[in-house]
Amino acid sequence: CVQLLQNGHDVIILDNLCNSKRSVLPVIERLGGKHPTFVEGDIRNEALMTEILHDHAIDTVIHFAGLKARSEE
Repeated sequence: CVQLLQNGHDVIILDNLCNSKRSVLPVIERLGGKHPTFVEGDIRNEALMTEILHDHAIDTVIHFAGLKARSEE
């Protein structure tokens, strides 16, 4: 995410915050030099995904996260 921002890309972060915290957003912005758009939600929410894809000129989707397996907790 930081590298994409540093390279001038517009970044939309979609996160349900189950394994992360909103407090990292200012750090991402500081390191990336650019403000990412943040949407709290779940990638499995089809209506939300449709809304995001409709509202933004998205040409690439990168899924960086996954839920931990029980053995990783």
